[in-house]
Amino acid sequence: MRSRYVITMVNLGKIIKEARENKLISQKELCDSLCSQSALSEIEANKYAPSKQLLIQICKRLSISSSDLCLQQNYKVSKTADFNRIINQLYNSRDYRGLRNFLNRPTVLNSVQTSKQTQAYYFYLAICSIQLDLSLDNAKAFLKLSLASSGKRHKRSTLTRLGNATLGLIYAKLDLRNSAYTYYKLALYDLDKDNYDGNQNTLFFIGAMIYSHFNNYNEALKIIEQGLNRASRYKSNFMLINIFYLMTHISETLQTHQDFKEETIYEYLVANILRQELMPSI
Repeated sequence: MRSRYVITMVNLGKIIKEARENKLISQKELCDSLCSQSALSEIEANKYAPSKQLLIQICKRLSISSSDLCLQQNYKVSKTADFNRIINQLYNSRDYRGLRNFLNRPTVLNSVQTSKQTQAYYFYLAICSIQLDLSLDNAKAFLKLSLASSGKRHKRSTLTRLGNATLGLIYAKLDLRNSAYTYYKLALYDLDKDNYDGNQNTLFFIGAMIYSHFNNYNEALKIIEQGLNRASRYKSNFMLINIFYLMTHISETLQTHQDFKEETIYEYLVANILRQELMPSI
């Protein structure tokens, strides 16, 4: 049965539009076989919100991932601007194999000089290993090298926090619950005392993945709520489309674990997390 309601999400339309424009995809291309162009226009104008199924289809069409760790600002691994530009392009396009090959070039490795650059260098290698290798041993080793390079000066930098959170994610994939939770909590320690930057949004995305892995969906949803509140406080949309996409996956999983009707579970989650009112669907 079709739901009688959808959710009014204040920023979701803007977030979808921003993601579409960043991908250089027209409304016509995005809505093809999914919905009418007029319906997409109304969604992007926040007049209506997409159903759970339509949001999933839109995210897939936009190549949104529920596992990629995106960065709003990339980190420099060298004083050579061209090297940093190439790394940014490869990382942002998810060309992890090309990125790893580039990082392993002697000319690039020899240009890494400062502790901050070293920390970023090993962090990127860790992400490549997570995406490409069957074993997580190399990724874990690279993250530990990245964290060891941070030093006291960068102990609470966002990159250090991302390193701890990602290490927590690796431990989750290895089913080491205590280690996963410990490293994630370390990643968030005193976060409110830091100056905000968009990469901090990724911390909450990682946290939701960690707790979802252990079927701790209540905590995963609390983390999503914290992330959305923090992003809203600083008027940031970065990673929010990924977070919404992850939330739909949690919704589908809860559908199989709990006695919720399909027509209400998505509405229940979004209404409680975003505290939005329900409105009649079109």
